[in-house]
Amino acid sequence: MNYPHDTIGEVVSSTISACIAHCWNWKVVAPYGSLVYVDYQGYRLFGIVYQAQAGVDQDNHRAYAHGLELHQLEKEQPQIFHFLQTKLSILMVGYEYNSVVYYCNCPFPAPVHGFITLADPEVLHKFTAHPDYLHLLLCAPAYIAQPDELILALVRYQKEQQVLTDEKLVELTRHVWRLFAGDYNRLSVLTQRLEQFIM
Repeated sequence: MNYPHDTIGEVVSSTISACIAHCWNWKVVAPYGSLVYVDYQGYRLFGIVYQAQAGVDQDNHRAYAHGLELHQLEKEQPQIFHFLQTKLSILMVGYEYNSVVYYCNCPFPAPVHGFITLADPEVLHKFTAHPDYLHLLLCAPAYIAQPDELILALVRYQKEQQVLTDEKLVELTRHVWRLFAGDYNRLSVLTQRLEQFIM
């Protein structure tokens, strides 16, 4: 089957705040901290990958240790890979409508069976032009167990995609300071870790 470029899977369950997606190829996934989106009825719904789980999704099949390298298993027992599946947990952090980006909850859940697409550098740059999306990330304790790690992953991913500038990093850091006001020790450690991404 031919899928759109950079489209890696589809939504299987969804709420206003988050969604779960199944990847079509268990080895082709969106990285932790990456930006993905779903297009639906003129809206582009944005989310950040905050968790991934790989395994067997069949009641009558389980993954067992075989003592072989992955490439050996693929050659000698290719059938076991037919049951492997990767699920992505995605936090919804905004949407675009009529070319305007809104950093708030989406007006409706991402559609079940909607295609999940990994944002290209241009889309990533546009969405992260302002750090307002961090507010939704930090206000989702029910989903995000390690928000500081996810912030670092977001910054790392932007740098890998070559859309992170020193100015953007400074603005992001200032935004984090405002959101974490009152927790100096946490801010100090996080700021120190963010410095590794300064170009």
